[in-house]
This record gives sequence, structure tokens and C-alpha cells, in this order.
Amino acid sequence: SNETISSVDLFDLKYEIGRIITGYVPLVATIVGTLLNPFNVYIYAQKTFESTSATFYLIFLTIADTLTLIQSFSFTLPYSIGFDYKVKAAFICKLFYFTAYYTCALSSWFEACVSFDRCLSISFIGSNRLLGKSQLKYTVVIVLVIYNFAFYAPIFIYYDLIDANTCYCTNSYYLSLLGWMDLFNATIVPFTVMLSSSIVSIGFLVKSGKRFGFKQHNSSKIRPSTISFTANNNSTTMQTRSNSIRQSNDASIPSSSASSYRVRTREEREFQFAFISITMNAIFFILNLPICFYYLYTSYVTMNSGDNLLLYGISYSLFYFNYIYKFFVYMIINTKFRSEFFKIKLVRFIFKTQ
Repeated sequence: SNETISSVDLFDLKYEIGRIITGYVPLVATIVGTLLNPFNVYIYAQKTFESTSATFYLIFLTIADTLTLIQSFSFTLPYSIGFDYKVKAAFICKLFYFTAYYTCALSSWFEACVSFDRCLSISFIGSNRLLGKSQLKYTVVIVLVIYNFAFYAPIFIYYDLIDANTCYCTNSYYLSLLGWMDLFNATIVPFTVMLSSSIVSIGFLVKSGKRFGFKQHNSSKIRPSTISFTANNNSTTMQTRSNSIRQSNDASIPSSSASSYRVRTREEREFQFAFISITMNAIFFILNLPICFYYLYTSYVTMNSGDNLLLYGISYSLFYFNYIYKFFVYMIINTKFRSEFFKIKLVRFIFKTQ
């Protein structure tokens, strides 16, 4: 009948749309993120940011994000080109599922570290000295790496090749338990830390009368740096004048005023990073909510493969956007990050050739 033909056509359409979304949208996101994320590591490793303890965790967050994007190829390739490398060997099967859970959890925990670090930094005077200690920062990172490794290590035991085309969990009890364990470890607990830290940070920001680090002080006549682009012979020339301006300003104001300016500058930098952390927390919630809803919904409701793949493709694509957007947030909000980005030789060369 016509109704049967229509339902079949609708099923095929949903399945094809789901296949395209699942196979290509995350693939594009992975390529973009893999190209942009190294800029985050390079810039935050500069001396400009060494006094801000959060940048240490931002570097490891970027590394975890990039590893997550790289391992996502195995999710997208079967739907885009029909190649599934995780079924080629039992160890690859185990390693694939381990890294899929492990790197995502690390990313969530490192982002929680950034939020908690910013919360302490703007809430307690003098906390920067403690938060900036290398021993503390490396200890936190090592503990998180080892803890999450142990948390997901049973995957190497329970995941294996079921047949020549299937890599899956061989223990149904662990499979059902793993879903809830991962939801708790990689989403609920880190997001609780992010949310509570953001609430405290927002309250402190409002109470202090700051506007998230962007309010300019009328008494300050110093400008840390300026970058100007001037057209000359149809090319773009970038001139950085921060050193000369800083020297002339330091010479023209009393030492007390210079000290006051440095304090205000440090405060604004801390508040700016706090605003970045709050923004990242909000985006984390928005992009992770659909995939959590998908797994919760499909655990109780049985759908046909067309609807299932379509819903999975949309929620999965949004989930992986969580690992590429941070570069754009840094560029929009963090003025020093933007300034360092335009100092990179490759970026300067691109601007000159345009």
C-alpha cells in the first residue's frame, strides 16, 4: 500500500540522514579541532600566562580534547567510508573502547580543575601562590591520570571481538554497569564541581562589582599592548608596541600608581579567566546534555534503526563539538590569548599574504 511505501521511504530517509550526520559532521569537527587545538597548547605555554595557574590545566585539557578527537575516527569512518579498524585485532578493540571512555573523562576532570582553580583564585586572596606551585599542579594531573586509568581498566578484560565484524563487551552485567559508572565519573561529578565553582565565582564577581574582568578602570592610563594592522602596498603589516608603551607609562607615573595598576591588571586577568571558565561550563552542559538524554532514552525505549541512528548522529555530533570550541572562546574573551595568537609567525605570514 501507499502507507507502507511511505513508511519505508521515511525510514530510509532517516537512516541515510543519520548516517551522513554520524559519518561526516564529527569527522569535520575532528579535523578542525586537531588543527586548532595545538595553538591552545603553544599559546598557553608562553611566559605571558605562567603566572596564571589555570593555564596549566588548560594545556592538559587541550591534550585530552585532541586525543578524544583522534580516537573518534573509529566512530565516524564506518559510516563515512565503511572502514572499521577496531575489528582488525582484539587489542585494538580493547584499546579503542578504553580510550573512548578514558580521554573523555580526563577532559571533563581537567575542565573541572580549571573551574575549581578559578573559583579559589578569585575568592581567596593569596591563593594564587599555593595554586601556582608546580608540585601541586603536577600532583593533581598525575592523580587524575592514574585514577581514571584504573577506573576504566576493566574494559581491557571485558571487551573483545565477538566475531569478525563486531567488537563489543562480553559481559552484559559490566556493560550495564559501565554506562552508569561513566555517567557518574565523566559527567555528573565533574559537572557538579563546575557548577558549584561557577556559582561561587559568579557570586563573587557580582559582589565585587566587576564585569567579568572587562571593566576598564578610569584611573588607569596604561595600555598593556596594542596591535595595529596597517595596509602598505596591498599587504597587512602587524606592529607590536607593548614594550615601548609600557616603558613610557612606567616612567611617567609614580611607583605607587604603577603598583596599583599591576594589581588591577592581575585582578582583571584572574576575572577574565574566571569568565572563560564559566562560559566553558555552560557550553559543556549544553553540548553534553543531548548524548546523556540519548543513552538514557534508548536504555528504556526501543527505536527502529533509522530513528536510533538519526538521534545518535545529532547528539554524538554535538558531543564532539565540546572538544573544538575552546579555541574560539579563548580568541573572543581572552585578549592576551588573541594577542599571542597574532604574534605566531605562521599567522603573521597568512595575514601578510592576504
